[in-house]
Parts: sequence; structure tokens; C-alpha cells
Amino acid sequence: MQAPEQAGPGGPAPEVGFEDGRGAPVLLSALWARGPLALVFLRHLG
Repeated sequence: MQAPEQAGPGGPAPEVGFEDGRGAPVLLSALWARGPLALVFLRHLG
């Protein structure tokens, strides 16, 4: 198995897939095609 590609500041984000609130699959690239996109990563400290 190959390690995932590292994303750096200002570089392209790797392709990511997830489910929306209704359980439908969504690709990061599909959202990006509609306009600017911000990725926010929150760390739970509880």
C-alpha cells in the first residue's frame, strides 16, 4: 500500500470523498468545481 500524497500550503488538496448530510457520496473536486472552497480541520480536545 502506498502512503497518501502530502498536501502543502498553496498546493492542491488530494482527492477526498465523504458523505453529505443525506448519505450521498460527495467528492472534494465536485465542490471545488462549483467555486472557491475552504477546508477546515478541527481537533476535538475533550
